[in-house]
Amino acid sequence: MRIKLTVAYDGTAYVGYQSQANGTAIQDVLEKALCELFGTPIRTMSASRTDTGVHAAGNVAVFDVDTRIAPGKIAYALNARLPEDIRISASEQVSDDFHPRFQRTVKTYEYHILNRTHPDPTRRLYEWHVYGPLDDRKMDKAAGYLIGEHDFASFCAAGSSAKTTVRHIYDASVRREGDRVIFRITGSGFLYNMVRILAGTLADIGKGYRKAEAMPGILEAADRRAAGPTAIPKGLILQKIAYPDADSPVRHDLMALKDENGYHDFSARLIPTVNPEDIIGIRRPVLCRYADTINGTEKAARFLETVPHRYLEENDLHMELIRRMTDFDRALTAVSEMLPFIDNWETCDIPCPKVFAAQAEALLPSIRRWLTSPLPFTRRYAVNLLMRLFLDDRFRPEYPSLVAGLTADDHYVAMGAAWYFAEALTKQYEAVIGYLTDRKLTKTVHNLTIRKACESRRIPEATKTYLKTLRY
Repeated sequence: MRIKLTVAYDGTAYVGYQSQANGTAIQDVLEKALCELFGTPIRTMSASRTDTGVHAAGNVAVFDVDTRIAPGKIAYALNARLPEDIRISASEQVSDDFHPRFQRTVKTYEYHILNRTHPDPTRRLYEWHVYGPLDDRKMDKAAGYLIGEHDFASFCAAGSSAKTTVRHIYDASVRREGDRVIFRITGSGFLYNMVRILAGTLADIGKGYRKAEAMPGILEAADRRAAGPTAIPKGLILQKIAYPDADSPVRHDLMALKDENGYHDFSARLIPTVNPEDIIGIRRPVLCRYADTINGTEKAARFLETVPHRYLEENDLHMELIRRMTDFDRALTAVSEMLPFIDNWETCDIPCPKVFAAQAEALLPSIRRWLTSPLPFTRRYAVNLLMRLFLDDRFRPEYPSLVAGLTADDHYVAMGAAWYFAEALTKQYEAVIGYLTDRKLTKTVHNLTIRKACESRRIPEATKTYLKTLRY
């Protein structure tokens, strides 16, 4: 049978993951432990061949073995034989044709920078020390330009064997946690030294050597000389690798819940942004009951670790499970990781976690950032939060301006903005009517707002008659 291992390691003492002639690699140590455990030579295949000094929290390796040991117990047996700087965090059986590099993957890396005057010897192995001040906001703005499909030739080191330098980046951000600046990026794949070159370029921007707005030009140049320096290896961490097409126990359960009375076709018509082949056809009440059933279980925890998913209903289930979370920080992290993969209004509009309402003010920095995202459903989700959480007692006059200033070039974003203003007319009429009388909204959002407001039963007929006079 084929076993998949999730491998975490401190890469300081190793020449990388892959076996090499010039020193000890993670692969060497892991295969030695496997040989001791099973009594026969075993060769592993890895998802990522990290470089010397690079760390990992979630690399993936697979191997074939004939054994009576339960797949889930192999992790425990290996950890008893591995040094403390290498650990197996999970082991499971996968299909015999599963290959960690040839499957469709989504990888997430983080690069950590210690940004303060003097180094910290306790953190010297895991962060790049940059003593001058870094403007993390400008770095984050520059990272936003990376989202989408681009040619990353400017961020590829010499010696790459990649057939193409085009990659799809799902999310990229920079945040500060005290004196630590963290660059996080999720994509379909990465070129040789790509993340480290990106980190070095973003550091240049943070120092003021370049402007954030220079990033599109660096991408367009497709020339390594246009980008910044390659950041040192020790700040880089391979956080996780997801396999959207891989089967799972939850997917098996969902397939059994499929409605056989035409609901698939109904969903496909209702949600045109999703490929019909990626829709199972499960009615919402059934899906919600299933979410209640598995919420809090190990099955749900493993499912939530895998982002993105293939099927619409898997994405809906993911958001439903987040909705049931009771820890604010955990829910916010889960939403942040999921948003780049939302591709339809149904998943986007699933109500937010109740814990968000209890700590709504703490959400505002994230909402402001999401409103400027290049991803339409991330912007729509942010608008939804402002509508659901900030139109009553928490309302402030500046909040409608955030929505009015939104880039609403996408139909679903425009609909979300119109929904917000139509709802605001029922709760904060005097504060928002000026956005219509003074025509502060785009023509599309303006007219959609009036249409949706006129469909509301909570707006008096006299007000509807007046609103109709304000149409473009």
